[in-house]
Amino acid sequence: MSAALAQPTISGMNTHSTPRAAAAAVTAHPVLPDGDDERFVGFGIMGLPFASGHYLALRQFPATTFAPAYTSVWHRDPSCTWTFYATTPGQQSCARYFSSATPNDPVQCDIRVTWDSEWDVRIEIPDLLRWDVQLENTLATRTMTSLGGRLPQAAWTSKSVLSLISRVAGPVLGAGDIRLTGTAANGQHYMVAPTTVWAVGASRATVDGKDLGPTGPLMRQRDCTYYTALIMWIGCHADSHEYARWFGDDIAVRRDSYLVDWSGLPYLRFLMANTGRGQPVLRRLSVLATLLADARGQIAELIHSHCSSAGILADRLGLSADVQTVLGYTFERFDGGGLPGGVGGDAIPIPMRVAQLADTAEVHHRTFGVDGAVAMARSRSGGQFDPRVVDAFLADADAILDPPEDAWSAALREAPDYETALADGELDELLVALGDFVDLKCPFTLGHSRAVAELAAGAAALMGMDTGGVDLVRRAGHVHDVGRIGVSNQVWSKPSTLTTGEMERVRLHPYLTVRILSQVGGLDAVARVAGNHHECLDGSGYPRGLTAAALSVPDRVLAAAVAYRSAVEPRPYRVALSPAAAATRLRDRVREGHLDELAVDAVLSAAGHAARRVSARPGGLTPREIEVLCLVARGASNKEIAATLGISGKTARNHVERTYAKIGATNRIGASMFALGHGLITPA
Repeated sequence: MSAALAQPTISGMNTHSTPRAAAAAVTAHPVLPDGDDERFVGFGIMGLPFASGHYLALRQFPATTFAPAYTSVWHRDPSCTWTFYATTPGQQSCARYFSSATPNDPVQCDIRVTWDSEWDVRIEIPDLLRWDVQLENTLATRTMTSLGGRLPQAAWTSKSVLSLISRVAGPVLGAGDIRLTGTAANGQHYMVAPTTVWAVGASRATVDGKDLGPTGPLMRQRDCTYYTALIMWIGCHADSHEYARWFGDDIAVRRDSYLVDWSGLPYLRFLMANTGRGQPVLRRLSVLATLLADARGQIAELIHSHCSSAGILADRLGLSADVQTVLGYTFERFDGGGLPGGVGGDAIPIPMRVAQLADTAEVHHRTFGVDGAVAMARSRSGGQFDPRVVDAFLADADAILDPPEDAWSAALREAPDYETALADGELDELLVALGDFVDLKCPFTLGHSRAVAELAAGAAALMGMDTGGVDLVRRAGHVHDVGRIGVSNQVWSKPSTLTTGEMERVRLHPYLTVRILSQVGGLDAVARVAGNHHECLDGSGYPRGLTAAALSVPDRVLAAAVAYRSAVEPRPYRVALSPAAAATRLRDRVREGHLDELAVDAVLSAAGHAARRVSARPGGLTPREIEVLCLVARGASNKEIAATLGISGKTARNHVERTYAKIGATNRIGASMFALGHGLITPA
């Protein structure tokens, strides 16, 4: 439901019994409110959502203090992009206040508003829009009109009174979020003083000849909120390498960060306590000094990497453009103090404002109970979180936080595409994307899962497996290391011998792979094979210490492929082995009883015949720029690039900047994905 508001004056009770009569009266005798601010008077349809994701609003102002009389139609498409149409130029219309909220220029055009009856209005933009609206009077609208007429004139110029009315009006009218006061996208403060209210009973609209369908909740917004909440933190592992440089244990610092409002002295104390954690004193002081020299810039760079990688994965998963856009606001704050853009208020898409509170409230509820989650929400209302979202949460916090017995199943049932099953090709694309993004956790594993999958599938084919068996091994290869995301980069990137405790964490990652994949219907077989990639025939492997009798042929092939690819790839504690040395290592492991001889023979045969096609200078890159790109993808700094290539630091920086410009990347994640996608990177 939407509300139609007549605004003949800011005080007194409108005596016109129908919306047509009220609109005619205000058009014939517009009376502007008193004051020195920009003012306008007229009739409007506050805003009407369509279940297809479109949204329409009307403003008809016969008098303003800043422009001639004008009519304006607002249209938001399903991608959440606004277009403002008006009978006057942009700066003499509603676009004056909202142009920064959209990349689209305001459109000056003819807009016709025709009353077909006392209760039916038709809005038309020739060759573009036809919008029919049927208005009605309800008990709720009569009550709001009556109460509004009894308020003193001073109330209509009071921000606090209008804020209170806004909170009451939406629920009473069943019209969603009504805002009679606030800040427009361009920064101006506004106040709306309606004297008569009607409800939209029915409406149909076409835009560019397309029927917008029935009015109703913005299902696209709901869907966007669902997927935003689901994957807003998927970018964490992609910047784990950089996070570990600053904070040591990337998983621990992210966990602890939920307990701190990211602003002011508390956040500064948090940074000082966690920067360089686990490092020797002098090293820690050096890292801290570097961070504090430009803390906002350094954190913004991490956040940009997180948001961009999450957006890339959303695209790879086939999620809508609006989800990808919303993910860019993950670290913004309602008060405008967030990063990377310092965007605040309503400029943060509502799906993200809802997801932000849900995300933090869940952690506080799990840690401190309902009272803790409620206290956190109240303390951060208006700062980190939208007060309106907080109010909605507080109104029924006990019910919202009441945990289902099986949260995973409950969440799946809420999925917009719950009944959708992936075809084989779609499943393969999904698993490839997951493997690629898991490998981004550490620069030295970039492309590892792809290489394992290709090698294992080739070996399986040589062993005479049928298509189903080859597909199983290949799919397991792509996702065998998903569990790595559950182990800190402080462990993976350690250049020296791991402690017993650290080794236990490493031994846990195949188990985590199984737990993650087994939650997905249809991946049980893939999960079993993927989880056994570090098991050995003699029972000396991990995590379960299985023996030969429990290991299938696909298990053995994948284990051999992982062993070979890991050997020829560099690790922080050793250089990469040559193919010949890697083959010798695998033969030794056969003799030691770890690996299956037939599987190793097939893997080595597949490795000896594998030919990888490399794109010839993609993106117009020079040979030197390709060298630079590969080093960047491996996590090298400008200084390290300069040392490796024997060039100056300035020259290295210039190469990096030119390379980024040519391929359209803005950080290491984008560069890595470009290199991987064009065959420039194979784990070496």
